Amino acid sequence: MQKDKILIVDDEADIALILKLQLEDAGYATERARDGVEALEAVEREHFSLIMLDIKMPRMDGLEVLSRIRSDQTPVVMMTAHGSEDIAVDAMKKGALDYISKPFASEDMLQKVERAIGIDRTRKENARLQRQLDEERLKMAAVLQGMADLLLAVDLNGTIITASRQAESVLSCHGDIMGKVLEEVLKAEVPGSELPARTVLRTGEACLDVAYQLQIGGQQVPVLSSAAPLKNSTGDLVGSVEIIRDIS
Repeated sequence: MQKDKILIVDDEADIALILKLQLEDAGYATERARDGVEALEAVEREHFSLIMLDIKMPRMDGLEVLSRIRSDQTPVVMMTAHGSEDIAVDAMKKGALDYISKPFASEDMLQKVERAIGIDRTRKENARLQRQLDEERLKMAAVLQGMADLLLAVDLNGTIITASRQAESVLSCHGDIMGKVLEEVLKAEVPGSELPARTVLRTGEACLDVAYQLQIGGQQVPVLSSAAPLKNSTGDLVGSVEIIRDIS
């Protein structure tokens, strides 16, 4: 298993050496940059799991480095002399995840390093899952546009997130249906909680062939409706899809 690699950015050789020894003893790989310019060059060359960034350095200080790197891609923990915590707090507002004050306790430093790497991993995994969900929604939207039946997709709150062209056309008498709660759009004779899509959200299981009367354009239209669960790549329920067919 590849070790997490940490970039130590500090012009003080003794501090950098202490950090190197403590981090490598804890199982991390390390690299040192002596100032901000070397730090930017290192980041250009390779990816680091974390950057430990001193604030006061020659040629380019830590705040300037922080402004030039993508802290949303590589987490940063600032290092500052005791009494300069206000600067470090300001750096956190600009993207750093945490800071440590010199001189620092090894245990405290290692806890903050582990926490910062963990937060970054969680943040990236959430972003990946969101991108995947957005891609699935786009694929679904493309499929829906070619369907003649009314098709509505809702999120866990029952809010419509996607609809086929036919559904938008037929149900538009209620105004723009996107972003509305299912019951606002489907004026049915059955209680809202008994609509197939709601049943799926409640049970997590498909709900098939439910017949009811749907009010469309001032008329009661008999329909047959089925709904299925929408799940993400990890199998978690994220919504449901209801298909409604005119059986008059």
